[in-house]
Amino acid sequence: MTNSQFAENQTSPHAAQLAKGFAKLRFEPDLEREFLQHYWTNHRRRIRIGLIVGIFIFLMFSLKDIIVYPRETWLWTVSTRCGFIIPVMLLALWPTFSARLRDSFAWASWVILTLVWAGFVAVLLEARAMATPLPYESMLLMMAFVFFMTGLRAFTSFVSCLPAITAYLIGSLMLGGDSKLIATQAFHLACMAVIGVMGAYSRELLLRKLFLTESVANFRAEHDSLTLLPNRHAAMRHFDTAWRQAARQRDPLAVFLLDVDHFKAYNDRYGHIEGDHCLQSVGQAIKSLLCRPMDIAARYGGEEFVALAYGIGREDAANIADRIRAAVESLRVGLADGGEARVTISIGVACIQPEFENVPAAIKNALRQADLALYSAKGSGRNRFVIGETGIAVGTKTQSQQGL
Repeated sequence: MTNSQFAENQTSPHAAQLAKGFAKLRFEPDLEREFLQHYWTNHRRRIRIGLIVGIFIFLMFSLKDIIVYPRETWLWTVSTRCGFIIPVMLLALWPTFSARLRDSFAWASWVILTLVWAGFVAVLLEARAMATPLPYESMLLMMAFVFFMTGLRAFTSFVSCLPAITAYLIGSLMLGGDSKLIATQAFHLACMAVIGVMGAYSRELLLRKLFLTESVANFRAEHDSLTLLPNRHAAMRHFDTAWRQAARQRDPLAVFLLDVDHFKAYNDRYGHIEGDHCLQSVGQAIKSLLCRPMDIAARYGGEEFVALAYGIGREDAANIADRIRAAVESLRVGLADGGEARVTISIGVACIQPEFENVPAAIKNALRQADLALYSAKGSGRNRFVIGETGIAVGTKTQSQQGL
């Protein structure tokens, strides 16, 4: 594993889970809940179609019974299907139309499927008790439906099938069935269970891997590959969301542009690999001080970073900027030869009261103010911050550049 992959695994839980594996078809608890919500959101239409197909098949079985079997037999089997099994399956359709029920769908599906199995086995045993047994192959069809069309996990599907198979075989023996024939049926049902479990397991494994792979791809699309901070595109989208929320709630925002001082000289002296290490260290120092839910620290490009702090005024913005400046100044960036390098940062700050009018242009204007303040900070000697439109440089110049 490369250093960048290790860092990504530390930052992205999806990448960490993908690297760790999930042979037992379980993720870490928080990730498991996310996966189940994702699965429900993206597959409930397929589950709904599967249930509708199942209802149609049960209706066709009922029609077949009416045509093939005597009235005293189909009266009971059709009544059980149409009076119990199909209403239960119609009830199962309800959660597929309501996103609010997604958290309860897993256990509700298991309960409903257990009831369907109970009615299904009852139909088979009713017919056998009347000396007009239905083909046991319908058990195989039911198992295929459970494993591949209900949307349940592999383990849950197997657990729901096992009691039904057991009840059918025991009931058949108690009703005086041919023990050799029943043993053959048990063997076929067991084989179908193995095939079904393997198929359902492979399908769920693929779905989980696809979920993690897509999440990691989205993470990489939204994050800078070097610092693993959000990239410029992700930052601008976050700015838009934060801006609109702040405008609704009349909250202030502080926008920061941050530039590593004399970075070209740093690269020339220590090399680009050490320069990358420097940017990673600086990025983490900035991120550590902007970690509230609506805050963001991102890489803007090159040696420049951008950040937003939600709901703070000039005084708090100045405090955060100075803490970032001090945190970067105190860094001792490790070098490959065992030595250490020191680095400083210049910061431009724009304190804004957002409005709804022309949000994209307003964000650009805020960044322009922060950029002018950054230019002022660098022109005033670097290793300091400037709050926009004041023209006053705030900070303390140190001897940290002497290490370059």
